[in-house]
Amino acid sequence: SFHHPFLFRPGMPMTFVGLENYRQLFLDPLFWQSLMNSAYFTMVVVPVQTAVALGLALLIREKIKGLAFFRSAFFIPVITSMVVAAIIWRVMYNTDAGLINGLLVHTGLSKQLFLSSTTQAMPSIMVMGIWKSCGFFMLIFLAGLQAIPEELYEAATVDGAGRWHRFRHVTLPMLNHAMLFVLVITTMDAMKLFAPIFIMTDGGPLNSTTVIVHYIYKNMFLFLKAGYASAMAFVLFCIILVLTLIQMKLLRRDTAV
Repeated sequence: SFHHPFLFRPGMPMTFVGLENYRQLFLDPLFWQSLMNSAYFTMVVVPVQTAVALGLALLIREKIKGLAFFRSAFFIPVITSMVVAAIIWRVMYNTDAGLINGLLVHTGLSKQLFLSSTTQAMPSIMVMGIWKSCGFFMLIFLAGLQAIPEELYEAATVDGAGRWHRFRHVTLPMLNHAMLFVLVITTMDAMKLFAPIFIMTDGGPLNSTTVIVHYIYKNMFLFLKAGYASAMAFVLFCIILVLTLIQMKLLRRDTAV
């Protein structure tokens, strides 16, 4: 990130540019837009995906008919290739021939420009991302729930605790380690989002879905600005590191309390 390398000119020495790449970085409006898009995606997907995964884990923990089927059904998106999943959702979101717009028209509603609208493109990708990953985190929460001793729930019930109080004062504290793992991994996954953006919108429309990793990719392989891309990658690493440390500190403080 402190050099200007010539990637496709073997034998040419790299030019040392000091902090020039970082100076350009902080003056680049598209960098800030891509960073804000990544932050927007992360701030929405992380809490929603965590809540959905925990809710599904609590649901399939109950003894209901067809439990094995539901566990498998919720996990199928996880084992589906991200590229395949993104292509399927792109077809489903198609304005003219997509399944979702077909259902909307059939019910008397108007078609939506899911991937062609600057206001709908990112939320549409968020839905796809949550669908793709929540099954994995559901299993993490399910493993944590099954490790909680039943005696704790029985003691809480004897003390007069209702369903909500048992969840708040027994389930959540006992899921602390699982929660930390899920939050850290979901945050990292959200900040390094690339494949769905590349396949479904390629950063459009009007850069409304250009996220930081996609912008790094474009600078590295399309604009051939390896030093500039390296500077962005290092900034992204620092951001993820800081977010991870904050999450760990907050969860450890909650455990101590």
